[in-house]
Amino acid sequence: LRKMDLIMVHEATYGATTSEDIKVCFRQNLLEAFKRKQDVLIGGFAQGRFQEVLYDLRQLEDENLIPDYYEIWMDGPLGISTTFEYIDILKEFNPEASDFLPKRIRIVYPQSREKILYSGVPKIIVTTSGMLSNGPARKYVPVFLQRERALIHLIGYAAEETLARTL
Repeated sequence: LRKMDLIMVHEATYGATTSEDIKVCFRQNLLEAFKRKQDVLIGGFAQGRFQEVLYDLRQLEDENLIPDYYEIWMDGPLGISTTFEYIDILKEFNPEASDFLPKRIRIVYPQSREKILYSGVPKIIVTTSGMLSNGPARKYVPVFLQRERALIHLIGYAAEETLARTL
């Protein structure tokens, strides 16, 4: 393989599950969380899924399905910087698609995590890492696990030995 000119690696983690099944499950879980006024934590893979989740939240927001009292946050330096790189590229090549962030999105700065976590306001936090074992997710998961009104939504494959797989 190393001598080949081109090697392609394709993701095949869902088996028979379709991308439509995944979108329906995501939407249903979030709508149920909103009814229960649950805090929502979404572990996002910094490149691709993180931005896709933000786009999905924007669609829910555009449909007025996210209650106004919910705060929407994104955390994780790599996820945030990649998001703004996507926006810059899209502005150049597909300006209409560059407007995918939720209108109420805010950036979490490390020094403000505690305040956000314990604010008492229902919130959605999209953070890195997707498997919850690294990055800001390590700060959020223990708090969310102790809350009665909390949803941790996994959006991708969880490898063995990761916190996401354990959950």
